[in-house]
This record gives sequence, C-alpha cells and structure tokens, in this order.
Amino acid sequence: MAPSDTSDDDRAAGRPPQGEAESNPVAAEARRMPQRRSYIQKMAHELKTPISAIVSASEIMRDEQLGPIGDARYRGYVADIHDSARLMLAVIDRMLEHRGREPTPDMFDFAEIDPLELLHATVSSMLPLAERARIRLKLVEAEEQLPNIIADSVAVRQMLINLMTNSLKFTQEGGEIVARATIGSDRSVTFEVRDNGPGMDQKQINDGLGGILAEGEKRQGGGLGVGLPLVQSLATANGARFELQSEPGKGTAARIIFPKAQTTAG
Repeated sequence: MAPSDTSDDDRAAGRPPQGEAESNPVAAEARRMPQRRSYIQKMAHELKTPISAIVSASEIMRDEQLGPIGDARYRGYVADIHDSARLMLAVIDRMLEHRGREPTPDMFDFAEIDPLELLHATVSSMLPLAERARIRLKLVEAEEQLPNIIADSVAVRQMLINLMTNSLKFTQEGGEIVARATIGSDRSVTFEVRDNGPGMDQKQINDGLGGILAEGEKRQGGGLGVGLPLVQSLATANGARFELQSEPGKGTAARIIFPKAQTTAG
C-alpha cells in the first residue's frame, strides 16, 4: 500500500501542509490555534469560580458590611480590586459564551462611554502594579471636554489594560508611562499610552502585531507584546483603529482612535 500524502490530507482539512507550517511562522501559528482556543476556554472555565469569589468578598469589604475598614486608601484599593475582578469575570463570561473566537461586533454591548471616566478607572487599577515596579504611571487630564465614545466598555478596558501592562513589563525601573485621552481636529477621540522604555524596531512591531515571537527573540521584561494582536482585533470590532509608534531607544506610543462616527459628536 502506498503511503498517504499528509500534505493532501492537511489541505483537505483546511490546514497548511506540515512542512510548510514548520518553515512558515504564520502557518505554524495557524496549526496551533485550535488547541490554544480549547485550552483558553478550559482555563476560563476554571478561573470563573475564584474570580466570582473575589468579586463577592471585595464587594463586602468595599461596602464595609462587617464594619469600617479605616484608612481611606484601603477603601480605594478594595474598590479597584472589586472593579478589576468584575472586569475579569465579564471577560471570562464572554470567552465562554463565544468559545474563544475572534472578536466581532455582534459580541459586544455598545453604549455611550465617558472616555475620561473610563481612563481614570483603568489608571487607578494599574497604579499598584506601577508602584511595585517603581515606574511612574501618570494620567494627563484633557484640555477640553471630550464627547462620549460608542463602544463596549469591557473591551475598551481590556485594550487599555493590555497597553499599560505591556508598558509596565518593558519599561525599566524609574521609567514613566503617560496615559491620556484627546480629541482631534476631526472630532475623533484618541486614547494614548506612551512609555519611555526600550522601544521596538519595525520588525518587532510587525511581529508583535502578528503575535509572532521568533525563537530566542525577547524584549526586556519577557515577551514581545503578546497583547497587541488582541488590542488590534478588539479595536477593529469596536469601530476604532489601533496605531503603534516606536523606535529603539525612544519608547513606544500606542493609540486607540475612535472616529467621529463612533462618538456622540458624530
């Protein structure tokens, strides 16, 4: 009996041939995707119970149901813990509902969102991580009133947290991260997260946006911004666009831009 042609079998199943996948990083990533999605879905299911417990416990503490906490700073931290845990639970519920598939507009609950209020909440939740890393995380207030954006609040928080987490991971101790929301001359609303970390060259930007990390290639702090493809897909599904500007030694500026049509100014 003649041996079967595995290349033909792969093509018939909609997979790239094995030899091609091994030599092509994009094809190799495509082969791993079904297993990765299954693993992510299982992990999401396992995480839901402990995250739900954190939500309940932090709510009791936030509302001081068993007595006063004391220092106002503790109340602020508890409120951030509760807010972050609720966000995580919403993300997990969405992953389970949609089985880890790529974000599309039909997954989201679009509503008017105050961009400054959302940015304030996100920066507040990330401050403890910045303090522990000895990095200054600064919020620059807008110089003028911004229109609300029309988007899914969970998705926008996800994007901002991913960008700030990347900056914290790759910026050296003593560095600075600046977050701001601005309005453009075309009435678009832009979220920007800028750091003075090591930066990236164009190949690293392209690989990061493609979710590709070449063997042995790693930025300081580990990884190559694996959250960037997620930010890009979430931005697209919410009617926004994602821009990344970086140069080696000059830091990185990441922007999520909501056009006028996706704001109340539209």
